[in-house]
Amino acid sequence: MEKSLIQEAKELPLKNFNNCLGCDAFVYITFAPANRPTEADLERIYYTKNGDQEFYSKIVDIERFDFNRMPSIATLPATGMEAHEWCLWWLEQHPQTQADTKIAVYYYKKVKM
Repeated sequence: MEKSLIQEAKELPLKNFNNCLGCDAFVYITFAPANRPTEADLERIYYTKNGDQEFYSKIVDIERFDFNRMPSIATLPATGMEAHEWCLWWLEQHPQTQADTKIAVYYYKKVKM
């Protein structure tokens, strides 16, 4: 891997839901950003620290959903919860969420050094 990409890695603070950060490829769900990610965002290398573990990863794909349309195919690998369970949990954490709130599902793959 190109050393400059590593040096320019953006820190990505992620929570280890469902031990997702222990996998070589993982799914992460959060509020969608106001602006859609650019090609540069997809090329960027991200740095994450999970306890004693540190790693680099890249975004492989991104999907956007309205909150009320979240599929279990995204929530299961990210959190271990089916969509209806995840929605109830999410609303406890983020009560301001509305049916049409935009949610992003990020698919990451760790970069091997």
